[in-house]
Amino acid sequence: MMRKNETDALNEEIIKSQNKHANELALLKEQLHTSYESLKPVNLIKSTFKEFTSSADTKNDLFGNALSLGIGFVARKVFVNSSHNRFRRVVGTLLQVAITNVVSKQSDHIKVLGENLVHRFLKYRKESNKVLHHNGTS
Repeated sequence: MMRKNETDALNEEIIKSQNKHANELALLKEQLHTSYESLKPVNLIKSTFKEFTSSADTKNDLFGNALSLGIGFVARKVFVNSSHNRFRRVVGTLLQVAITNVVSKQSDHIKVLGENLVHRFLKYRKESNKVLHHNGTS
């Protein structure tokens, strides 16, 4: 037969074990709920979009890809126009893919070139406005 102290110690260990089990169960339920919420399609889309747009490199890549797709599309439209010639349409599509590929690889250089052109245009426009304004007041 066990002594009273041993029985009390055993009861304390049982209570500690039950409390630990209850705490672990609560943590498991909380983790399950968190996992369930994160796997909802809306939340997956939100988190993916947030990750995608948080990086500066991704923003630059996104801009470069949009630029390359746009330039490729315009090139195809200019080449094909409204032609119904199948050969011309196939060549136009190939041209679009080629130009899109080249522009996507050189998007940084093209962006710098575009910025320089805009800067020059604005500078030229500012200077021509000064000349026109100066000649008009003389």
